[in-house]
Amino acid sequence: MVFVGHTHRALDRTVDDVRAINVGSVSNPPGEEKRAMWTLVVANESGYSIKRRLAEYDIAAVRERLEREQPPAWVRLLKWF
Repeated sequence: MVFVGHTHRALDRTVDDVRAINVGSVSNPPGEEKRAMWTLVVANESGYSIKRRLAEYDIAAVRERLEREQPPAWVRLLKWF
């Protein structure tokens, strides 16, 4: 099993007996789904489970704060929301 990230795109795919999982995006998810996404992995001697979790957050407040504080690349960041 391999876990990857950085692309912000959730993935769960098996190729040649290797399971590849992209954990998703806590912020800046691409596409229509704008809730924060994360992945919970629970493992023990009996095996493992993998569950995607989605959480609502105040996107308007994030946009307002970006516009107010104008951190580096803030204009680019606004395109994600």
